[in-house]
Amino acid sequence: MHTDPAVDAYIADSELWPDEMTSLRPILLASGLDEEIKWRKPCYSHDGSNVVIVQEMKDHLALMFFKGCLLYT
Repeated sequence: MHTDPAVDAYIADSELWPDEMTSLRPILLASGLDEEIKWRKPCYSHDGSNVVIVQEMKDHLALMFFKGCLLYT
């Protein structure tokens, strides 16, 4: 499991959902995804293709899937 120090810093600076992101992170990494900061948010990819980005919002934390319709295949 390889972690990105920039994502560590992002979570450390979070005031809304740091515990939730800390809990989700090992699940995403255990899935074989690579992590980095893109668009100022933690983003997880596979073979260079974006899979999911973590988006903090006031009332909730979202996992936003790129091409989510392909998850059904």
